[in-house]
Amino acid sequence: MNRNSSAVRWTGRTVLALAVAVGGLAVAPGAAFADWAYNATSAKSPKGGYASAYYTGAGAYYPEITVCDLGPADGLRARVEFWYGTSGQGVNIEAAGGSGSCVTRDYPIPRDTRFTMRACLRDGSVSGSLPKYCGPLTQGVVP
Repeated sequence: MNRNSSAVRWTGRTVLALAVAVGGLAVAPGAAFADWAYNATSAKSPKGGYASAYYTGAGAYYPEITVCDLGPADGLRARVEFWYGTSGQGVNIEAAGGSGSCVTRDYPIPRDTRFTMRACLRDGSVSGSLPKYCGPLTQGVVP
């Protein structure tokens, strides 16, 4: 399995996450791919672009983090910052493919682990630029 975070992988969950973020897709009970899901959304940039991130899984299997760059093109990358545990282990993932792109990474952590995530935007053309337009923190526990 390719674990390159810069590659776009259009899994069923990625497509579902994008559809929910863009259009509020209505899904019948049991039809969704994920048994559990957490979402974080950034604030909008001045041009209207924003980031939406998801941590999803089916039971204890297939936990994934997805980040999508949504809204009008704004020249910024979508970013999710995800951390867990008392030592703050975690990962930052960016969707650098432009508006409409998503990146998904398998990211299993133990059941009953508390985590925090937030979605932001970042200027990828500036080395070391800091995240901006960050949304509120989303906290959860892996079921």
